[in-house]
Amino acid sequence: MACPMWACVTYTSASACGCPYLQIGGGVLAYTLLGISHNDKTGECAFLILDPHYTGSEDLSRIHSGQWVAWKLPDGKAAAGGPLFVQNAFYNLLCPQRPDVV
Repeated sequence: MACPMWACVTYTSASACGCPYLQIGGGVLAYTLLGISHNDKTGECAFLILDPHYTGSEDLSRIHSGQWVAWKLPDGKAAAGGPLFVQNAFYNLLCPQRPDVV
């Protein structure tokens, strides 16, 4: 599946501002987008998603096997089992920015 235009534009803009991640929320879903892998030749992409709903122990094998932190395709499944992005849902994007001066 081709990378959604919103993903490429948003992440490029956020990266230019020094944003280390994006918070995404919409419908009943919320994620932290840690990265985007984009193939310039095919137009395909994957998202490195951290799902903030995990409440278990700090067992990395359990976290990774449960898809709580994983690379996911745009039409992939959320850790809870539903679609990663619902086509008719509105999403808010939070782009934290570093200050220009310290």
